[in-house]
Amino acid sequence: MQRRLQQAGRRLALLGAWAAVGVVAAAPEPAPAPTLGQLLITLPGAERAQWVNLDRPARLSDHADPNAKGARFFDGNRHYFQIQNAGFKQDTLTVFSAATGQAEYVAQGLPRITSADPSPIRPAVFSLVLLDIASDTGVFAVVDLGSGQQVLASYPGEVGQYLHWWMPDGSLRRLHAHTGELSAWHGKLSDAGQRMAWRVIGVSPLPEPGVIFSAAALSPNGQALLVSALEPRSRREDLWMASPDGGPLQRVTRDGFVTFVAWAPNGRSLLLRRSNVSSIGTTFRGQCSYWVVPAGARDVAGIVPGVANPGARQVLHGSPHAPDSLPCGKVGAWTQ
Repeated sequence: MQRRLQQAGRRLALLGAWAAVGVVAAAPEPAPAPTLGQLLITLPGAERAQWVNLDRPARLSDHADPNAKGARFFDGNRHYFQIQNAGFKQDTLTVFSAATGQAEYVAQGLPRITSADPSPIRPAVFSLVLLDIASDTGVFAVVDLGSGQQVLASYPGEVGQYLHWWMPDGSLRRLHAHTGELSAWHGKLSDAGQRMAWRVIGVSPLPEPGVIFSAAALSPNGQALLVSALEPRSRREDLWMASPDGGPLQRVTRDGFVTFVAWAPNGRSLLLRRSNVSSIGTTFRGQCSYWVVPAGARDVAGIVPGVANPGARQVLHGSPHAPDSLPCGKVGAWTQ
């Protein structure tokens, strides 16, 4: 009997050992770290834009994209666009196919373009802020480069009061910089020559006294709006997260002199730029540092070039002589 019990015990111990081995063998492998993707950036004095791998930050070098032509890239429609000065307050807007590098749409003789934003669903349709030659004031317009149709959206002088952006469905929204009033437009380009009828849908109250909204950018899924709040006198600027339908804001940065650059294509991260300021609050020799933070980050502070930050990761570096900052460039796209 005792011998049988000993044999049974040995069999149970052996089964237990195999079970333990089985558990170890079946343990899942660690998930791969998420990738940040690539950034298209043009530095001052550079002729062409450069693609930079954000997952392997290194010193910028001249890896130019021949299709980019120093232009902005919009991932949804796989096109680049470029604005060229063609004379006194006259610009040319050209849209290139990313696949072929060939120009597909060209609009010449436009008034000076101070900003351009492509429709998320139609590569030939843009919202533009055009400089009125007669009065030196801006006019917001929507144009179809394919058909030449144009819809004016504002009276002269209104442009400085509103921030505009496209929604994923091709409609437009705007935010009043001084009041936070939100309004929407759902018209059609067939209404060429008509004033846009904006419908008020809500309000995002200014987060602090004395500031104005200086920029607004919608998340890729259209569910969150990142806004910059600027104090005009000190030029201090920080970022807040809002709803595109209005309501209270949540503070993203608490550092001053931080501006928004781009949403990651998957909407999970934000690219920020921190101006390296002097003691009098001006950008020091035009130098900036670039940082990635999670889209859900709140109250990020202490963003200092070359210093580790628990809420932000520094990406992009300058020359070996200035490894922690580089000239403040223009970011044309973030792709993954």
